[in-house]
Amino acid sequence: MILQANLDNIQVELASRIGKAGPVKLQDDLATLRLMSIKDAPQILKWRTSDRTRFLHEGAKTLDDQIRWMSSRPGNEFNFVIECSCGSRIGMISLVNINLDKAVAEPARFIVEKVFSPGGFAVSASSLLYDLAFEKLQLSKLVGHIAEQNVGMVRWHENFGMEVTGFSDSAETIRNLGTKMVSIRLTRNRYDTITVPRMNAYLQLIRQKMQDNHCPCSIATSKS
Repeated sequence: MILQANLDNIQVELASRIGKAGPVKLQDDLATLRLMSIKDAPQILKWRTSDRTRFLHEGAKTLDDQIRWMSSRPGNEFNFVIECSCGSRIGMISLVNINLDKAVAEPARFIVEKVFSPGGFAVSASSLLYDLAFEKLQLSKLVGHIAEQNVGMVRWHENFGMEVTGFSDSAETIRNLGTKMVSIRLTRNRYDTITVPRMNAYLQLIRQKMQDNHCPCSIATSKS
């Protein structure tokens, strides 16, 4: 059971733009993004309460709360589970605040389990999400907000084409700590000229390390 019953309008628009109906499923040879379902709730709760989310707003604390959160997602967002090519669930990523009229949306809730970080999954998942945004939904830009202390994530996004556009005037409370938010942006032009070439080059290196068609999980876990 997919828990995004309110996606009708965007799903219809998406279907008209890509000529395909049905639940959105994004895939390359390294990773798959599929919409969250009720069976994912325990795993998502585990991710959302892990140290990997210390710079994200606090999420659900119980399984019931997690299911309620998943069931209440609005119709202008996609929430995906990231799976490696062998089917293991390794993280999550979302596209939220989708505004088709203004052609803008926001990548969010990006978590990849630490042990899988070296396997190229973060880049593959982002590449698939950006393709959904720019190629399928024909958006003109993506915007986002990252906690100022999360320097590594800001640099990661900058390396793949995002640009910092400013800082919040007042602090937000994240995990009981006050922090300013860094505003970032990826335009269609920067996506075409910077993001796509850099991501493709990085993923090509990952593919070269894969031997005998083994799942890239083996690359990630061998370095853990």
